[in-house]
Amino acid sequence: MIAVRDIDHLVLRVSDVAAMLAFYGDALGCPVERRQDDIGLIQLRAGRSLIDLVPIDGVLGRAGGAAPGKEGRNLDHFCLRVEPFDETAIRARLQAHGIAAGPLASRYGAEGEGPSLYLTDPEGNVVELKGPAQAARQAAPSSTAAAAPAPSTAGVTIRRLGPADGSVLDDVAGEVFDKPVDPALAREFLADPRHHLVVACAGETVIGMATALHYVHPDKPTELWINEIGVAPPYRCQGIGTRLLETLLVHGRAIGCRERGSAPRNRTWRRGASTPRRAGARKRWST
Repeated sequence: MIAVRDIDHLVLRVSDVAAMLAFYGDALGCPVERRQDDIGLIQLRAGRSLIDLVPIDGVLGRAGGAAPGKEGRNLDHFCLRVEPFDETAIRARLQAHGIAAGPLASRYGAEGEGPSLYLTDPEGNVVELKGPAQAARQAAPSSTAAAAPAPSTAGVTIRRLGPADGSVLDDVAGEVFDKPVDPALAREFLADPRHHLVVACAGETVIGMATALHYVHPDKPTELWINEIGVAPPYRCQGIGTRLLETLLVHGRAIGCRERGSAPRNRTWRRGASTPRRAGARKRWST
């Protein structure tokens, strides 16, 4: 049995951000707790829960289709807090009812960053099942010396690089790529329109990356292949890999690709990006 404790958060797709902030923030007293303007996400505290506002002209908003109205959805998804959160038991329960869940990911909710699964109800509504925040799941190590705190991800930005952005790769944290970046190879990669590179930056330093390529085949339409995702060790398990992957997939849709739902046998996800690594397979998108 899956024990739902409460609603963790609701995600609303909005056209007029200022009006919605005035309504929920000023009128209803829900303060802004967290903003990720690079992907278009504003999270407001509503008691024990969150109300997320997703502008329709942002990265996440564009992925949802038309603006709210007769031809577009207003509700992106809603999230149920599950206690206890046992991925194996949850999947077994869902499978017994013929329901498939997506890959386990670390996402931010009302209690902080924690594990979650996405699934879809019979009428197409997306439901997120969420576990406890990582701080609550992980006991503090017994040591006389305090562990160094993980760096904040509040200022981390996600961006897709183009041919003129090679200098962004001049400052890259350790273990993001397998080897040091070669400027000549980087220029060649960025100049190729079929190659795609998204990076996460803390200030001027690249602390995460995700790469993909798209191609056509004589018997298949355009496909986007997610190739590698890497995150610097201090920033792992904080949702950076998820944000990189989501940005790549949004770009895939923008260039005419859509999810095929295939699961190739080869495992090409790189270390340090918790979401794709848990997915355990390369993702293919096609028109």
